[in-house]
This record gives sequence, C-alpha cells and structure tokens, in this order.
Amino acid sequence: MKPNLAGGALAVVLLIVLVVAHSTFFIQVGRRPHRRVDLPGQNSQAVYQRMQTERQREAAEFCAQGSQKSQEIRARADRDVTVLLA
Repeated sequence: MKPNLAGGALAVVLLIVLVVAHSTFFIQVGRRPHRRVDLPGQNSQAVYQRMQTERQREAAEFCAQGSQKSQEIRARADRDVTVLLA
C-alpha cells in the first residue's frame, strides 16, 4: 500500500531523501522537467474499466464481510436469548 503523503509532507520526505543521499553517497539529484503522458483513448478506457472492476470487487468483498459479521452477531444474540430463557 502506498503511503498517503500530502503535498507538504511529500516535499519534506523528498528533502530528507536528497540530504541523506548527498551526505551519505555524495549523490546530487537535480530537477528535471517532466512531460505528461496521455494514453490513447482505447488504453484509457481499458484502464478505467479495470479500475472500476477492481472497485466493484472490493465493494462486494466488504459487503460480504459485513453480511458475515451480521450473521455472527445475530447468531450470538439468538443463542444468548435461548440461554437466558432456558
């Protein structure tokens, strides 16, 4: 899982990495401009579809886990009621 670093935190982490790299390994890292890479429409659609499928799979998994927990809680409650009434 990737760490969630907001803009300021990411800048601090990068600065620390640069300082350590320079002081330990005498490496200097320069900034290079980057270009945006756009995928062709067909690839973008395939990537979007894959992402959507993955989110649907995760949602189904969470629902199944919730349903299982619900059944466990209901079974425990029914068992407790039976024991208390006996």
